[in-house]
Amino acid sequence: MTLRNDEIYSGGSSETDLSAQPSSATTAQAALYNSLSNQSRSAAILSSVGAAVVLCALFYSGYKLNRLRSEVAETDALLAKRKGELVGAQQTLAQLDDQIAVRNLALSVVREKQTGPRPKITFYRTSVARPINEALGQLGFRVEQSEYPGNATVRNKPVDTIIYGCAVTNSDIQTIALALTHARDSLNIRRIAPAEHLKDRLLVQIVATLSTNSESPVLSADEIRAWRRKTLPCSMSPDKAIP
Repeated sequence: MTLRNDEIYSGGSSETDLSAQPSSATTAQAALYNSLSNQSRSAAILSSVGAAVVLCALFYSGYKLNRLRSEVAETDALLAKRKGELVGAQQTLAQLDDQIAVRNLALSVVREKQTGPRPKITFYRTSVARPINEALGQLGFRVEQSEYPGNATVRNKPVDTIIYGCAVTNSDIQTIALALTHARDSLNIRRIAPAEHLKDRLLVQIVATLSTNSESPVLSADEIRAWRRKTLPCSMSPDKAIP
């Protein structure tokens, strides 16, 4: 029997070479490698997605924070505006209260039915013209600013003293002092004193003077109402006094 060349070359066997087929261990390693590769890719995808979610969350949080800050700033601005309006309303109310107080003084003067001559009021400093004119002019007093510039030695002292002529009554002095303290730009009255050398007996001067201590307390409304001159008012005639 003659063998074919291919049979002789193969050793006379027709069985398949086992070395050409992969072993079970190699297949398991490949499967494990593929599994790990897939897990690694999945983890990378999840990591990318997670990072994107975190960035979106941070962006949204920043947006909400900025919006909240803007709303707080708007609220603060609105509160400041309302506070300013409230302060303005309170100032207006205080001015109205002062005007009512002055008008009440005017009514009290009318009720007293004063029939005698009213005193003339004079002052020297231009800075107090407005409160004096507003407070006393509407009460019917004749108010004038003196052309005399005043004493230079009291230039830095406040206008806080009322000097009255001998014929000025208690009622007129109290009314003048109360009107000045209740004026919109009120004057602080510290002292009320009789004039020493004043020819006009019905003259009232509102002045700054060295005789008044600028550190002494301001006269309150109750103190002014309780104030009384030490002597009876003199008459317009030199030899008589008003009873």
